Amino acid sequence: MSVTGKRVFVTPADSRVGRTVGRVFADAGCAVSGLRTSREELGFATETFIADYVMHNTAALEAMLAAHIVVLPLAGSEGKVKAILDLLASSPLPAPGDAPRTVIAIGSATTWARTLQTGTGAPLTERDESRRGVVPGASKFTADAERLVLRAARPGSLETFVVCPGI
Repeated sequence: MSVTGKRVFVTPADSRVGRTVGRVFADAGCAVSGLRTSREELGFATETFIADYVMHNTAALEAMLAAHIVVLPLAGSEGKVKAILDLLASSPLPAPGDAPRTVIAIGSATTWARTLQTGTGAPLTERDESRRGVVPGASKFTADAERLVLRAARPGSLETFVVCPGI
């Protein structure tokens, strides 16, 4: 899949992972916008919005809906994930005839920590979900959000992926 020329929305764009992912997409020729929690402007982004700043709320939402690719963290924002996924799934694609909108959710390795590897050593994927070990504590909320993301996929309109930073 070529991403050159795509619009990408990253939230929060000023986190460690957000900065890394945002720069990668910008270097690949994407127009990156995003939500930030600090007043610092982000050099890789064409446009950013301050989170929870009333003057930016509508513009940030419009930028997210105009994006071809939306990158969002799951840890700490589990309660917002379903609302964002429902909104993206029910909104028209950025332009008629566009490829499906893509959601890349940043999960956590802790949600898979108790899952035993297969004998082949192959990486874990969504096909291994049924084998996932019990997820204790706060990581359970992130694991539940990962499941929501994977189940939100809609052929032709919404592709969803969960990735773990550092893996």
